[in-house]
Amino acid sequence: MWPYSMTAARYCEWATMSEGERQFSTRELEVLDCMMNGLTPPEIADTVGFSGRTMRRVRRRIRHKLGASTDAQAVVVGLEAGLLGRRGEK
Repeated sequence: MWPYSMTAARYCEWATMSEGERQFSTRELEVLDCMMNGLTPPEIADTVGFSGRTMRRVRRRIRHKLGASTDAQAVVVGLEAGLLGRRGEK
């Protein structure tokens, strides 16, 4: 499934990733959820207990897995892919 907000170049990179590389940890989904709720990176780091450096690394990994170049684009792609909606349903 091609998330529509992804550029063609990003899609090519994303499409070559294995399924395992695109899977998200619980922590990554928690960070993505915080991003969706408008928290700043320092606020997210405090919420999940990460250092600033770890927070940058996790945000970069989330953007890479989603083929996004910004946090805002990562949230949009995550919503389109149903990652954020699925997490809230139990």
